Amino acid sequence: MKKGLSLLLAASLAFSAFTSAALAAEMTAEEKYEALVKEGIFSGYEDGQAHLDRTMNRAQAAKIVALILGLKEDAEAAGVFVDLEDPSVAWSKGYIGAALNEGIMIGVGGNKFDPSSDVTIE
Repeated sequence: MKKGLSLLLAASLAFSAFTSAALAAEMTAEEKYEALVKEGIFSGYEDGQAHLDRTMNRAQAAKIVALILGLKEDAEAAGVFVDLEDPSVAWSKGYIGAALNEGIMIGVGGNKFDPSSDVTIE
Protein backbone atom coordinates (compact mmCIF):
# COMPACT_ATOMS: atom_id res chain seq x y z
CA MET A 1 0.00 0.00 0.00
CA LYS A 2 2.99 2.32 0.50
CA LYS A 3 3.64 2.53 -3.26
CA GLY A 4 -0.03 3.15 -3.95
CA LEU A 5 -0.15 5.70 -1.16
CA SER A 6 2.79 7.58 -2.64
CA LEU A 7 1.22 7.59 -6.09
CA LEU A 8 -2.14 8.76 -4.80
CA LEU A 9 -0.57 11.45 -2.66
CA ALA A 10 1.35 12.72 -5.66
CA ALA A 11 -1.90 12.88 -7.64
CA SER A 12 -3.65 14.59 -4.77
CA LEU A 13 -0.93 17.18 -4.48
CA ALA A 14 -1.13 17.87 -8.20
CA PHE A 15 -4.74 18.95 -7.70
CA SER A 16 -4.09 20.81 -4.48
CA ALA A 17 -3.12 24.47 -4.38
CA PHE A 18 -2.06 24.49 -0.75
CA THR A 19 0.82 21.96 -0.73
CA SER A 20 3.86 21.64 -2.94
CA ALA A 21 5.06 18.40 -4.53
CA ALA A 22 8.49 19.06 -3.06
CA LEU A 23 7.03 18.70 0.41
CA ALA A 24 5.50 15.32 -0.48
CA ALA A 25 8.89 13.97 -1.53
CA GLU A 26 10.26 14.70 1.93
CA MET A 27 7.37 13.13 3.84
CA THR A 28 7.33 9.64 5.33
CA ALA A 29 4.59 7.20 4.35
CA GLU A 30 2.88 7.86 7.69
CA GLU A 31 3.02 11.64 7.15
CA LYS A 32 1.57 11.21 3.64
CA TYR A 33 -1.21 9.08 5.08
CA GLU A 34 -1.98 11.67 7.77
CA ALA A 35 -2.07 14.45 5.15
CA LEU A 36 -4.65 12.48 3.18
CA VAL A 37 -6.68 11.81 6.33
CA LYS A 38 -6.70 15.53 7.02
CA GLU A 39 -8.05 16.15 3.50
CA GLY A 40 -10.79 13.54 3.95
CA ILE A 41 -9.34 11.21 1.30
CA PHE A 42 -8.34 8.41 3.69
CA SER A 43 -10.22 7.40 6.80
CA GLY A 44 -8.30 4.32 7.93
CA TYR A 45 -9.72 0.98 8.90
CA GLU A 46 -12.47 0.28 11.43
CA ASP A 47 -9.86 -0.34 14.12
CA GLY A 48 -8.56 3.22 13.63
CA GLN A 49 -5.23 2.07 12.23
CA ALA A 50 -3.67 3.00 8.88
CA HIS A 51 -2.38 -0.50 8.05
CA LEU A 52 0.09 0.90 5.53
CA ASP A 53 1.60 -2.57 5.25
CA ARG A 54 -1.53 -3.85 3.49
CA THR A 55 -2.14 -3.70 -0.23
CA MET A 56 -4.84 -1.46 -1.65
CA ASN A 57 -7.79 -3.08 -3.40
CA ARG A 58 -9.78 -1.82 -6.38
CA ALA A 59 -12.72 -0.64 -4.26
CA GLN A 60 -10.43 1.44 -2.05
CA ALA A 61 -8.66 2.87 -5.11
CA ALA A 62 -12.00 3.88 -6.65
CA LYS A 63 -12.91 5.78 -3.49
CA ILE A 64 -9.56 7.56 -3.39
CA VAL A 65 -9.74 8.51 -7.08
CA ALA A 66 -13.29 9.82 -6.70
CA LEU A 67 -12.43 11.88 -3.63
CA ILE A 68 -9.20 13.30 -5.04
CA LEU A 69 -10.90 14.34 -8.27
CA GLY A 70 -14.08 15.54 -6.54
CA LEU A 71 -16.28 13.16 -8.54
CA LYS A 72 -19.95 12.75 -7.71
CA GLU A 73 -20.82 9.27 -6.42
CA ASP A 74 -22.99 7.26 -8.79
CA ALA A 75 -24.00 3.87 -7.38
CA GLU A 76 -26.45 3.36 -10.22
CA ALA A 77 -23.63 3.40 -12.81
CA ALA A 78 -21.91 0.60 -10.90
CA GLY A 79 -25.10 -1.49 -11.09
CA VAL A 80 -23.69 -3.26 -14.14
CA PHE A 81 -21.29 -5.18 -11.90
CA VAL A 82 -22.78 -8.31 -10.31
CA ASP A 83 -20.02 -8.63 -7.72
CA LEU A 84 -20.85 -5.37 -5.91
CA GLU A 85 -23.95 -6.72 -4.17
CA ASP A 86 -21.88 -8.26 -1.38
CA PRO A 87 -22.44 -6.11 1.76
CA SER A 88 -18.69 -6.03 2.44
CA VAL A 89 -18.10 -4.01 -0.75
CA ALA A 90 -21.49 -2.34 -1.30
CA TRP A 91 -20.10 0.85 0.30
CA SER A 92 -17.89 1.32 -2.77
CA LYS A 93 -20.59 1.31 -5.47
CA GLY A 94 -20.92 5.10 -5.66
CA TYR A 95 -17.19 5.62 -5.95
CA ILE A 96 -16.81 2.84 -8.52
CA GLY A 97 -19.66 4.33 -10.55
CA ALA A 98 -18.00 7.75 -10.42
CA ALA A 99 -14.66 6.34 -11.64
CA LEU A 100 -16.48 4.32 -14.30
CA ASN A 101 -18.34 7.41 -15.58
CA GLU A 102 -15.04 9.23 -16.05
CA GLY A 103 -13.36 6.28 -17.78
CA ILE A 104 -10.75 6.05 -15.04
CA MET A 105 -11.55 2.48 -14.02
CA ILE A 106 -13.29 -0.36 -15.81
CA GLY A 107 -14.49 -3.83 -14.94
CA VAL A 108 -12.53 -7.03 -15.40
CA GLY A 109 -15.04 -8.69 -17.74
CA GLY A 110 -18.09 -10.85 -17.25
CA ASN A 111 -20.00 -7.99 -15.58
CA LYS A 112 -17.53 -8.02 -12.69
CA PHE A 113 -15.47 -5.25 -11.15
CA ASP A 114 -13.46 -7.46 -8.77
CA PRO A 115 -13.47 -4.89 -5.93
CA SER A 116 -11.33 -6.96 -3.56
CA SER A 117 -8.53 -7.55 -6.06
CA ASP A 118 -5.25 -5.80 -5.34
CA VAL A 119 -4.41 -2.63 -7.23
CA THR A 120 -1.35 -2.84 -9.43
CA ILE A 121 0.70 -0.03 -10.94
CA GLU A 122 -0.73 -0.91 -14.35
